[in-house]
Amino acid sequence: MALLAGIAVAVSSFTVLTAASEASRLEVVGTVGANSRSAYDVLVRPPQSRLELENAKGLVRPNFLSDHFGGITLDQVTQIRSVPGVDVAAPIAMVGFGNLAGGAPVELGSSVPRDRRSLFRIRSTRVVDGGLTRIELPNKYSYFTPNEIQVDLEKTPHDPWLELANGQQVPVCREDADALPESSGDSDPAIGCNSLSRFGDRAVTDPGTATIPWPAPYLIAAVDPAAEAELIGLDRSVVSGSYLPQTWAEESIDPKLRTVPVLHSAQPTTDATLEVVVEALPAEAAERAVGSVGSDFARSLETVAGEQVWSGSVTAEDAYQRVSQQYSGDQGHRSLDTYWRPGPVDQEPVGDTLVPQPTTVPPAQWGEEGLVVQIAPETADTPFRELSIHGNSPSTQSCPDEPDPDCDPTYRVQLQSVGAFDRAALTEFSALAAESVAAFTPARLSCADQRSCDLLNGADLRPNASPVGYLQQPPTLLTTLDALPAFNNGYYRKDASASAPISAVRVRVDGVAGFDDASRERVRLVAEEINERTGLEVDIMLGASRSPQAISLPEGELGRPALSLTELWTKKGVAAVITEAVDRKSLLLFVLVLVVCALFIGNASAAAVRTRRTELGILACVGWSRRARFTLVLGELMLLAVIAGLIGAGVAWTTAGALGLTLSWQRCLLAIPAAIVISAGAGLIPAWSASRVVPMAAVRPAVATGRRTSLRLRVVGLGLANLRRRSSRSLLGGAALALGTSALTLLVAITTQFEGRLVGSLLGDVVSVQVREADYAAVIAMLVLAVICVADVLYLNVRERAAEFATLRATGWTETSIAALITVEGVAIGLLGSLVGAGAGVAAALGLSGSADSLNALLVLGGVTAVAGAAVAALALVAPITAQRRQNTVRLLAEDD
Repeated sequence: MALLAGIAVAVSSFTVLTAASEASRLEVVGTVGANSRSAYDVLVRPPQSRLELENAKGLVRPNFLSDHFGGITLDQVTQIRSVPGVDVAAPIAMVGFGNLAGGAPVELGSSVPRDRRSLFRIRSTRVVDGGLTRIELPNKYSYFTPNEIQVDLEKTPHDPWLELANGQQVPVCREDADALPESSGDSDPAIGCNSLSRFGDRAVTDPGTATIPWPAPYLIAAVDPAAEAELIGLDRSVVSGSYLPQTWAEESIDPKLRTVPVLHSAQPTTDATLEVVVEALPAEAAERAVGSVGSDFARSLETVAGEQVWSGSVTAEDAYQRVSQQYSGDQGHRSLDTYWRPGPVDQEPVGDTLVPQPTTVPPAQWGEEGLVVQIAPETADTPFRELSIHGNSPSTQSCPDEPDPDCDPTYRVQLQSVGAFDRAALTEFSALAAESVAAFTPARLSCADQRSCDLLNGADLRPNASPVGYLQQPPTLLTTLDALPAFNNGYYRKDASASAPISAVRVRVDGVAGFDDASRERVRLVAEEINERTGLEVDIMLGASRSPQAISLPEGELGRPALSLTELWTKKGVAAVITEAVDRKSLLLFVLVLVVCALFIGNASAAAVRTRRTELGILACVGWSRRARFTLVLGELMLLAVIAGLIGAGVAWTTAGALGLTLSWQRCLLAIPAAIVISAGAGLIPAWSASRVVPMAAVRPAVATGRRTSLRLRVVGLGLANLRRRSSRSLLGGAALALGTSALTLLVAITTQFEGRLVGSLLGDVVSVQVREADYAAVIAMLVLAVICVADVLYLNVRERAAEFATLRATGWTETSIAALITVEGVAIGLLGSLVGAGAGVAAALGLSGSADSLNALLVLGGVTAVAGAAVAALALVAPITAQRRQNTVRLLAEDD
């Protein structure tokens, strides 16, 4: 009956698990297929553009385009588009970082008197890096007058602003003729003039609003409008104005300017806040502003006491709305005097963590003395990127020695906005796949330890306005490929990128429907063909997913502490790893279940042969051949297997319905051949042993001799000695328990210790991390079989040693002592199997995690599962202890005699 029950449990578990595994695999395949494809399937990059870490680990670094300028020619783009199977090839060329000297509004409202002159001091602190970097800015002074202010540009830089007071023109906000323009990072205060009625040729629409300088850096990129629209729906993201034209007819007003169209972002891509305190100064101070030299006058106001009238903050969103207006409408033309190109970050690997290495940026790279531009104050923080400047300075302007009509050192670009786009409206792709719109998505770093999370208040670290910081903002201005030559003339220093301006090409392959074999093969063939034709570096992005990479960001010079962060890189080939891992996991569980079943059946079959030695010996004496005895034992086992298979099929059908699994009757009937195969494999050795029985030895076996066992340990020593007498049987029971315990340890480790990150990617976390009910059902089935197997071992021991137990009772042993003896044997088998299984499970978990950081936790887990396994094995003691108590001592002694 025990053998019948064991086979039935084994085959029903196997049948249910195959159904659950198939459902699980289909779910995984569906999840992988739905999340394995981003906007493009192949990424083409210039030669030697990959970092060593990218090559070593199959990664693509995030926002790599923001620091990569050129390397692919337009002819190579044409070659890529001619490859059979290419559906869309979207090139993108990074131009560089420009800067717009904008202003953040501070509305003072009723604090500004409408009938007299007034003067206010504005104290401001720029807060970036999630509040960890605070930069005290020089004070700004705002002068307000109810009179009209006219602007006379012919008097620049002496007296450009003239106030009309009582029919006369009086200068305000004067500057020394020899003074250089101040940068936003200068320590000297500055003064600005405002009219409450009319300024220049325009009526004032926001009287009482002061303006704080707000540098607005922007990254310019050139794209193919048609390809970008088809790839990510850039044309559908336009929220104002119009989309980029495919061709551009230049309307040049100034021969020294060449106009190019730009599509600007509707939202800021940097994280910054100004904390502002406004103080009203005495009325006599405002009267002294008329006719005073601005810089000297502003310095004299530093010691003047003021009364606070307003405090608050200006966010990047608030300031950007004002700045972006300068790209729109009649003000949409902006001359690009200078742009900068930052280089990549040097990352030093320390274990599994990357440490960005600080560098130095010479002051001349921001602009030569006398040509200072307004840049963000956080550029003074620790730089992580080298920088090159293009334009603004005569030393950066060059033309070749030979005459070149396209190279004009006085030739500058004028940016003309045609519209604004909302990056949130771009075509959405799975958040688990490779970053589809990395060229347009702001980078961010999440905290990796409790200290960093506390410092950042649980928020992400976002880019600031420094082009040389670790994090980079994505392109804010987009122009067309036709406009690229305008950025590579003599004024901006023509370099190697002029002949190879494209930074990357994103390719979508035709006919890709998911992550099936045919789609994968199409992408592989296209990637190989592109590499052969162009010699460029090609990354297959189909099946890629974002992968967490540990970053240790050093402290900044302006106060930001060192941070432990996590950055999402892109890991290639994740989908293939996941599907293969799921198949391996299912196969492993099947094999473990079948091995445990085989161990149980083999043990039970061998015990059946041993208990029938006399019967088999008699059959041999009356002429039964070895083949007949072999067939007898194996045939009985096969008959039992058929009955158990029928029972198992019914149990599988019932269990599948209870678990909500779809299980056809054809799959249920597989339980019968499965039972026969398992039983035949496990019963071959016992049947062969039955055929080898010597007739007389079986009828009257010889007395076994062996080493005497010391009884100093009494019950414990005798119990261990009994296990050695049946060592092979004991090892079978322990092995079955070890398999179940190791599987349980591994599954619990996956669930609790590693959070399932066995693939190291977001897609892997969703798919591979899910330890489904079927997996635990398999482990439970193994543990149940293991308990039955241990119980069977102990029961057979008790049955075979019935005469010994009767002798012990006759010599004065109590039932408690005999039960303790059996308990010692069961606990020894349980501890042996549980400890070996827990150790194997811990070792497998360490191998999957790839790190020893969780060793202590895994050891604790292994100890807990070992104890749990031993406790489960203790359940197997109930049947053998109960069986020996029912034995008739007198009858057993008479039979033995």
